[in-house]
This record gives sequence, structure tokens and C-alpha cells, in this order.
Amino acid sequence: MNFVRITSIILLTFYCFSTKAQHPIKVTTAEAYPLITPECLYTLVDSTAALSIHQVAANTALFKPSRTLIPHYPVTKSNFWIHFKVKNELILTKVLITVQNPLLQNVTFYYKGESDSFSSTQITKDKPLHLRSYFSQNPVFSLPLSSHEVVYDCFLLVSGFTELQTPIYIGTAASILKNTEEKDYSFGIYTGIMLVIFLYNLFIFFIVKDRSYFFYSIYIACVGFVQISLEGFGYKYLWSSHAEFEKTSPFVFSALTAFTSIAFIRNFLQVKLFTPKLNYGLSGIFVLYAITLALALSGFMHQAYNLLNILASLLSLLMLWIAIYIRKTEHTRSSLFFIISWSTFLSSIMVFVLKDIGVLPYNNITTSSLQIGSAAEAILLSIALADRINVLKKEKEASQAEALKVSLENERIIREQNILLEQKVDERTHELNEVNTDLNTAMTKLKDAQTQLVDAEKMASLGQLTAGVAHEINNPINFVSSNIKPLKRDVDDIIELLSKYEHLGSYNLPDDAKTYLTEIESFKAEIDYTYICEEIDILLRGMQEGANRTVEIVKSLKNFSRLDEADLKYVNVNEGINSTLILLNNQLGDRVKITKDLGSIPDIECYPGKLNQVFMNVLNNAIYAVRKREGEPGLITAKTWFENEQVVIKITDNGIGIPPEIKAHIFDPFFTTKDVGEGTGLGLSIVYKIIESHNGTIEVESELGVGTEFTIKLPKSQN
Repeated sequence: MNFVRITSIILLTFYCFSTKAQHPIKVTTAEAYPLITPECLYTLVDSTAALSIHQVAANTALFKPSRTLIPHYPVTKSNFWIHFKVKNELILTKVLITVQNPLLQNVTFYYKGESDSFSSTQITKDKPLHLRSYFSQNPVFSLPLSSHEVVYDCFLLVSGFTELQTPIYIGTAASILKNTEEKDYSFGIYTGIMLVIFLYNLFIFFIVKDRSYFFYSIYIACVGFVQISLEGFGYKYLWSSHAEFEKTSPFVFSALTAFTSIAFIRNFLQVKLFTPKLNYGLSGIFVLYAITLALALSGFMHQAYNLLNILASLLSLLMLWIAIYIRKTEHTRSSLFFIISWSTFLSSIMVFVLKDIGVLPYNNITTSSLQIGSAAEAILLSIALADRINVLKKEKEASQAEALKVSLENERIIREQNILLEQKVDERTHELNEVNTDLNTAMTKLKDAQTQLVDAEKMASLGQLTAGVAHEINNPINFVSSNIKPLKRDVDDIIELLSKYEHLGSYNLPDDAKTYLTEIESFKAEIDYTYICEEIDILLRGMQEGANRTVEIVKSLKNFSRLDEADLKYVNVNEGINSTLILLNNQLGDRVKITKDLGSIPDIECYPGKLNQVFMNVLNNAIYAVRKREGEPGLITAKTWFENEQVVIKITDNGIGIPPEIKAHIFDPFFTTKDVGEGTGLGLSIVYKIIESHNGTIEVESELGVGTEFTIKLPKSQN
């Protein structure tokens, strides 16, 4: 449609009519619907856009006769005045005057009959359509008639941001309504054709998944909406209450049509592959269309419309040239179909232009040439897309035939190679068997070495545990053994005292008995009988305490080892921590202090012996780190609590800390920072595996020179 107007402007410069005397329009039949002919129309361009009806009516000599069947002016900000006269030769009370151009923004109708003053009616697109007197997208005005002797002086003031084409019709309401219905029916047929083509190609897209069908479907929809907008049917039926969108709708749908047509031709004709330079031209026009749309939406309607006309012409010619070039160089069927369909559409544009300048008659066919051309183009391109399926099918068959040929050749080559491959496979198999034997031997040695290392770690832990247990048990045993000798001495004195009382029965005389009793009392004083009784009580209590201490150590050792609990059991981890601390008591010395904050926690399902090994290794490392730090007294804190269905164990020390560069390696097997002979490097690796087997986590936070914190989280139950 934009290309139409540019071409029309060019052709109008070479075409004109001679000046004729103005004649009044004669209403001679009640059902006539005539197009007002050029000899009845006079025009005036008001470049100031400030002349009033009275100034215009007083200077009718400034009007010039219309040189074309349809008064036409290019895009301008000026006002366009049209002057004609109407004479009623029948007894009619009213006729309607309509301007068949829905793109006009403002049209004001002035008329004067027997009175000296002008009556006026204005129709503008700044208001919703339902506010008009007649439900039509075209401006329709009522001209009341009285006596058939009166000649009515009529003026039309027209303005807009598009070309000012003004085909003016006059007739009764019935005739105008009939003509409107005919145009609605014809446009409905066009809309139906475009809708069918849209749905058909969209359906094909969902079947074959070819993007050309998708882009073409969207392109068809946009072309349809462009025609709906330009013919005013969108304003009439779809967005009649949205006057602002009606102003910009031609720009919006024209830009969308350009975008989708560019996407379609790129995919359909493979423009990027065959003509990469011209593809850049399409990209440039794409950007310019986006700028044009931005100008229109910003209110620069006249500038945007002029740019839109230029871009439409450039895009049309560029697309046609691309199709011709690809047809000439690549000889593709798609380009041939595109040339035919696009030429058909451009021919319809030429018919539309020739109708405007009067070369062709103004009738329903010429006025609908754009719809006919776009529908024909859509049908031809749909045929081209259908032919594309046949082309793709042939290409697929050729590809399959070539693939079959290649497959047969490959089969022959494979057969020839099989014998050689079998020989090489036998040789390689023999080599692999030898390598496999060597690997098995190396694996056996590696497993033996790993077993020895794990055993070494176990023996190291066992040595520490044995030394601690021996030291802990030695103290109460020494306490018991050192109390035995004085206890034996005291018991011997008491036994001797008791034997003296036994000899008392051999004396018959009271005097002898008294003398012997005196000797006994002397012996009691000699041995300090009262002290002996107290000492025996003290020694027995000391021995009892030593025995209890020994029992506690043995119990802790049993809890730590749990040799009879290799299966999952519900136990309290606080018991394991306490037992481990008792067994490690010998390593603490005077410089290391243990602080316990063992909370009230539930029993958890675990392997008790393995968890005790975790506590032993972590606490051993903490004691080692604390002893390595000189100056400050060592402090180790063991804390437990229950949170989120997990038991949390946190063991903190104020030792030397772990350097950041080795923190990531502390759980690696055989990694240790201890001196030679003090560690195997497997302790924390075993700890990590045990915690992992319990579906738990272990985290380490450490700062060099400040200390280290191990946080262990264990679930309450194992799934």
C-alpha cells in the first residue's frame, strides 16, 4: 500500500487534465450512488492550515479544477479544501455524501443553501467510531435538501498524515448502505482466503517443522491486518474504541509485515547462503523500519509515513532483485515461484496507481486490486511452499540413494578389512592379556601395601590406646599394691592381739588374769590399736577407690572397642566421647584442659566402634595441635546438641591451626603434617569414610595460629 502511494506520486507528475468550468452535481434519481466527477470538483491547498470557511468561500477564485478522477495530494501538513455544488432535481429531503478513504484523520463538511450561513459537521479519528452519526469507517455526512431550485454550496476540509485521496460519492442512505455492504462482502471474501492460507501453512509447519511455513504464516497474518487497517475495518470492528491505536496501526502492521517478509525470504530463498551481501541490505532495511515505527509511536506521523513509503519501495525492489539473482545463479524453483508471485503483487499495485490517475476506470475491481494482488501472491507462494516439499522429497531420495551407494561401498571395504582387523585383534588381545596379567600383579601388590598401611594406622592407634590404658590402670593398681603391706602389718598386730585374748582362758586365778590383761593393754598401747583401726578403714577405702577406677577404665575400654557390636545399633554418642576422653587422659598432661558441653541428645543408629575410632582420631589430632603450640595453655572443647533430626558434634582446639594451602588435602589418604614416625596419614581419611558411611557430614574451620574446629553431623536414623 505504501509502494502504491509512492508510485502514484511519481505518475501524477506526468499526468494532468485541462481546466473545465465547474458544474453542480444534479441529484436526478433516488437510488443513485455516483462518484463525483472532476468537472464538478475544485480544490485548494491551504499551506498555512489557518483559513476559515468564510475566507475560503469568499475567495473561490483561488480554487482550481480537479485534474484527476480522484482528488489526490501527497503527504503534507497543509489543509486540503474541496469545493462542489449540489442541485436537487427531485423532491428529496436528504442525501448523504461520503469520502471513501478511512485513513483521513479529520474531515469537516460545510454547506450553505438558502441561508447565508454555513452549517458544518466534523468527523475525526481522535474519537471512538460509535460517536459518529453513521457506523462507517469512511467519513459520511448528511446534506438536508429543501426546494429543488436551490443550489447548495458545499466545502470539504481534509487533513491527515497520509496521501489525501478523496473519492467523493453522493446518494441516498439506501444506496450508500448497499455499496458499503458490497465492499464488506468482498473484503470478507478476501479475509477468508487469507485466513485459509494462514491456517493451511501453519498446519503444514506443525507437520514438517520447516520454519519457512511459520514465517510465511505470520507474514500472511500481517498482510491481512495491514489491509484491515488501511481499509478501516479494524477501526470499525476491532479497535473502534481505541482511537490512538487506529492512528498508529498502519505503521505497526506495515513494520510487522516488513519484518516477517524479510524473515520469510531469508529462510525460503536461503539469502544468507546465496547472496550474503544483499542479506546485509535486508538487515539495514529491517533497522530502518524499526526507526520508522519508533518515529510513528513518538508522534512524528508525517515523517514516519514518508520514510515508510520509501522503505516499502526499496524493500519491494530489493526482494525482487534477490529472487532474480538467485534464479539466475542457482536456478532454484523457489526463486522462480517467488518472482512470479511478487510480480503479480506489483502488477496489482500498478493497477491501483493507474486507477488513481484516471488511466483505468474507478470500479470495484480496480479499487480492490491490492486485495486481489495480495491474495494471488499468497496463493502462489503457498503453491511454492508446497512445491518445496516435493523438492525436499526429491533431495531426500537422492540423498538416500547416495547414502545407499556409500553404504554398499563401505560394506565392501569393511569385508576386506575384517580379515586384517581380526589378525590385529588377535595380536592386540595377546598383548592385552599380558598387560592384564601385569596389572593384576600390580593390583595385588597395591592392595597388600594398602592393607599394610591400614594395619599400620590401626597398630598406631592401638599403641596409643594401650599406652593410655596401661598408664590409667597402673595408677589405681599401684595404689592398691602400696596399701597391701601396711594393711598386712596392721592385720598381723590385730591377729597377735586376738591370740593374747585367746590365752586368757588358761589362767585360773583372778590375779593372773588381771596381770595378763594389763599386759594386753600395754600391747594395745604399743601397737596403737585405735590408729590401726582407722588406718585399716583408710586403706580399705583407698583400695576400693582404686578398684572402682580400674573397673571404670575397663568399662571405658569396652565401650570404646565395642567388639561385640559390629552391626547398626542405637547408642548415645556422648558415651563414646566420654570413653575416648578417659582413654586419652594419659596424653593430656598438665598443659591440656578438656571442657565438655555434652547436651541432651537422643540415641542414634550407627556403628558404635567405628564412631569411637572417629572421636579417637579427631581428639588425638587436637591434642597434637595443642601441644605443638607453645606459650598458651591448651584447651579442647567437646560439645554436642540435637538439631534438624541430626546430632551435631563439635570438637574445638586452640592449637597451631591448619595452613589454608593444605586445608583441602587433610582428608586425602597418606597426607600428614606430623613428623616422621608420628602419623601414617590415614587417620582423617578413615574418619571421612566412616562419617560418609553414616550418611553424615564433617566440616573443618581453621585459622593459622588460632585453632581448629571440626563439626560432625550424623542423622538420627539410617535409611
